[in-house]
Amino acid sequence: MNKNSKSRKIILMAILLVLTILFGIIGGITYAKYYTKIDGTGNAEIARWSFKANDETKTIADIKLNNTYNKDKLEKNTIAPGTKGSFDIVIDTTGADVAIDYEVKFDNEKNKPTNLEFTYEDTTSNTLKGLESVLVGRIGVNDQRTKTLTIYWNWDFETGTNDSEIANNDAIDTNDAGRDYTFDITITGTQVNPNNEN
Repeated sequence: MNKNSKSRKIILMAILLVLTILFGIIGGITYAKYYTKIDGTGNAEIARWSFKANDETKTIADIKLNNTYNKDKLEKNTIAPGTKGSFDIVIDTTGADVAIDYEVKFDNEKNKPTNLEFTYEDTTSNTLKGLESVLVGRIGVNDQRTKTLTIYWNWDFETGTNDSEIANNDAIDTNDAGRDYTFDITITGTQVNPNNEN
C-alpha cells in the first residue's frame, strides 16, 4: 500500500468521524424534548366525626319519667295514674363534617304500667318500642347540628269509656303499683354514605 492511499484512508476516517459527531449534535438538537420537573405535595383533610346523645359519647345517664309529680299528692320520684311528663334525647353532631343518620332503639322494657302511653310528634304507642319507627332521621351537614327528640308520657287516671272499663283499668293500675319500670335505650349515629343520592 502506498503512502498516498494510507493518507486518503486516514483523511476519510477523519471525515467520517467529524460527520458522525456533527450528525450526533444535529440529531440531538433535532430530537430534544422540553422537560421541566416541578415538585409538590398532596394532602386531603379527613372529615371529623362527632356524635353525642344527651352530651355523652359512650353512655347516657338514666332517663327518669318522674320529672312531673304533685308533691302534696304523690311520693317524690314516683309516677302513678294521673301523672304525665316528658323526657328529651338530645342528639349533637357538632364537630362532625359529615351527614349523620340517627336511630333510637329501646330494649328490655320491664314492668311497664299497662295504661302508660308514650307520644313522639304525631305517634302514640303503648310501648317505647312502638316509637322506634319514628325516632329515626338524618342531620345533614348544613342542618342545625343538634336535634332534640322530646318523648311525652301519660298515665291517665281512671281510663275507659264506661264504669266496667274504668273498674277493670283501675284494677290493672292497682296491680302495676310498686313495680320498678325499667328499659334500655340505644342511640346510634352512622355516617351517611357520600355516594348515596338520597
